Amino acid sequence: MRYGGGLFLCCVGATIALGALLGGNAIAPLLLGGFIVGTISIFAVRTIVAKRYGRPSQRQVQLMIVAIALELTGFIALSWLTSNGALPRDPQFIWTSVLVIVAVHFVLMTWSFGAWILYLALAILAWVGFAMAQNLGLGAVLVGDGLMKLGFGAIMAAPLYVTQNPSHGIH
Repeated sequence: MRYGGGLFLCCVGATIALGALLGGNAIAPLLLGGFIVGTISIFAVRTIVAKRYGRPSQRQVQLMIVAIALELTGFIALSWLTSNGALPRDPQFIWTSVLVIVAVHFVLMTWSFGAWILYLALAILAWVGFAMAQNLGLGAVLVGDGLMKLGFGAIMAAPLYVTQNPSHGIH
């Protein structure tokens, strides 16, 4: 699951960073596009990954579903609490909260995607803490987050980029 997940992270990370750099309302449609292209990428490499590395276990799939369900629950709770005035409606607060929810869901995905997703979760939480301590603007926070997802995603997907032919040296 790690390899397709890495491609997904690359797509999402690139669109978060680009959307933040473009500013305004650019992030929402770009992020949606990143989710769509990332999901297509997962299905596009599924057969290649299964041939090279085997299929994910039923437990890995179940844990991924639980992690996504809990993430969605967190988003629904955040939406409900901000719309009812229990939490601030400030974009900086909302996006920071979203990043924390995503990072926690990455921790839960460790058993499905391996150690690199845990390292990404910890990096995001550290980045959010640093950004809050330094009072960084939302654009900088999102660019940093997007670049981390892009970088960690590339590492996770890296085995897809190398040849399986031992005569080429990298395998």
